[in-house]
Amino acid sequence: MTKVPLKAGLIALLFLFSFVWAGEQTTNYSATENKLLAAFILNVAKLTEWNPASSSQAIKPKIRLLVADNDALASELRQLTQGKKITNHETEVQTGELTAIDSKSGEQAEVVILIPDSSQNLKPALKKLKGCRCLAVTYEGGMALHGASVNFFTEDSRLRFEINVSRVKEENLELSSQLLKLGKRIE
Repeated sequence: MTKVPLKAGLIALLFLFSFVWAGEQTTNYSATENKLLAAFILNVAKLTEWNPASSSQAIKPKIRLLVADNDALASELRQLTQGKKITNHETEVQTGELTAIDSKSGEQAEVVILIPDSSQNLKPALKKLKGCRCLAVTYEGGMALHGASVNFFTEDSRLRFEINVSRVKEENLELSSQLLKLGKRIE
C-alpha cells in the first residue's frame, strides 16, 4: 500500500469536504455542519505555523482553540482533538463569549473561532483581535475583508474558504502553500 504524506492527505480531505457541503450558511448549525466545520478548522490549523514574535521567544507547547458562543462546535472540536496533536503540539479547546474576545484572549489562544450559533456582529471582535498572533476563523460572507484570517462561506451549496493573506502575515503566521492554493486569496 502506498503511503500518502500527512499534509497531502489533509489537503485532499479539505478539498473533498469542499465539494460535499450540502447545507446553507445559517446560524444554529446542524450536528453534521458542526462536524464538518470542526474538521475543516482542524485541517486549517494543522496546515498553519505560528512563528515566534522574536528569535528569543519559544514556540508554545500547546495549541489552544478558543470557540466563541458555540458550545456544539466546541464539543465537536473537543471530540476531534481528544488525544491528538496539531503539528506535534498538545491541543486544548476553550470556550468564551464573543463580547469577551479581544487581543488579550487572542494572545491566550492560537486559533480563535468566531462562528457563533446565533447572528452576531463579528466585525468589532475581529478589530479587537488585531495583533493577537492568532488565526481568526469565521463563517460569514465577506469576513475575510473585515479581518478574519480564514473565512468559510457557502457557494453553490459547497463549503469554501477564503484567506486574508495580509492578516495572516500581520499575525506572523504561515499557511501551507497547498492550503493557499485551495482557498480564495484575499489580499
